Amino acid sequence: MISKLWKRIPILTAVVEMKMPRLTATAAVFALGLWGGGKSDAQVNSVIDALDRQGEDAEHRGDDAGRGDHEGSRFYAERSRRGLEITPVELSLEGRTDREIAKIGYGSYLVNAVGDCTGCHTGPAGFLAGGVRFDIGPGLFVTTRNLTPDPETGLHLTEEQFIEATRTGKDFADDGAQLLVMPWPYLRWMTLGDLSAMLI
Repeated sequence: MISKLWKRIPILTAVVEMKMPRLTATAAVFALGLWGGGKSDAQVNSVIDALDRQGEDAEHRGDDAGRGDHEGSRFYAERSRRGLEITPVELSLEGRTDREIAKIGYGSYLVNAVGDCTGCHTGPAGFLAGGVRFDIGPGLFVTTRNLTPDPETGLHLTEEQFIEATRTGKDFADDGAQLLVMPWPYLRWMTLGDLSAMLI
């Protein structure tokens, strides 16, 4: 009965089918902040190959090589590769190390494949640019934030602020008021590694 229920919920289905070790990301919040120029397809493919080798090595060792969260595991490598493949925007990867690119890919995976950030934060203004209206009562509404790194209208939080907002619902743009529509009660269970990857 429970497995049939899970199959009806798209996000949970994705999590179950990917055999994630725990439900670390039911939704995601942050744009990657990496718009603009980047590495060529050949360079990205080279990083993807390196991720594959890293994952195979970790699998043969049977451990995570002492890294945080899933970094260095086949789990991490596969999702990092998928995140680089599915990103809907051009990523600026120039000057990034393989490890940073893997983290960017994993963040993209969380934002674009596991979470439904675009469901609330993408509208006519563009990918994760916010402006989607939610009615919250008679004559009352809120609009979603621009999560891009745009210098004028983007959301600019430190990593500590982002983690606090995700775990407590604190709205740093409104004197610490509560975020009304954001699903932070579910997001608060994500690991620090997952949250950090979404913010990079």
